Amino acid sequence: MDQKTALIVALCATFIWLPLGLAGMVPAAFSGFMFDAPGSEKNIALIILAISLITFPVVCAAAVIASWAALWSKAFRGACWCASIPLTNIATAAVAFAWVVLTQ
Repeated sequence: MDQKTALIVALCATFIWLPLGLAGMVPAAFSGFMFDAPGSEKNIALIILAISLITFPVVCAAAVIASWAALWSKAFRGACWCASIPLTNIATAAVAFAWVVLTQ
């Protein structure tokens, strides 16, 4: 992978993940309310969903920082991989949300 492609990926990651990470602070702040119902603290799907929501802003910031650090150290493929890390949080949240909906 060349430097220009990795730079474009790092720029796109910066302009996508930082605003989404900032917007993700609101659901992260209110994720504790998912455990209001009695017995919900024992629901594994809710726990996974809450962890995914709480860690999303941190993962977005870490992905942008790691992407730029990898780009700076000339690890162009690593910069692209680091930029895709928040997708794991999104996929985990989607699966956990579907699990919660389907098991109610």
